[in-house]
Amino acid sequence: MRLFFFLYSWLVFVPLMAATTLVLGAMCLLLVPFLPADRVARLTAVPWAKLCLLYSGVRVDVHGRENLRPGQSYVIVANHLSQFDIFVLYGYLGVDFRWVMKHELRQMPVIGICCDKLGHIFINRADTQAAIASLNQARTRLANGASVLFFP
Repeated sequence: MRLFFFLYSWLVFVPLMAATTLVLGAMCLLLVPFLPADRVARLTAVPWAKLCLLYSGVRVDVHGRENLRPGQSYVIVANHLSQFDIFVLYGYLGVDFRWVMKHELRQMPVIGICCDKLGHIFINRADTQAAIASLNQARTRLANGASVLFFP
């Protein structure tokens, strides 16, 4: 069984995830000049997250989403137990949000530039003043019901 998991991971999951990231990342970059960031995220990032979960065989059950009010801004704080947290939150939370993420992630191919174009917030944790300035600048991005998501 371990051999099957290893082969599936490297021969199926990783290539599918990479291809999905490239295709939907390219779509994001093509759409972002013409559509609002929340709509681009719904058209590209949400399907990306759901497909990556599908490829990995992860099933997601959501409870309590009925407590979220449309158009309301939230501060979302989540534990970051694995990379799958990103897929689950993006794919199934159903809230327009901006991640607060370490600035090193801006250098990731495709994902970094898409996150930047979608208005996610990059924080330089080594420079307190720069981090505070980034959060203050982020206030302007959090309008019309957009929320902010932290992994403390």
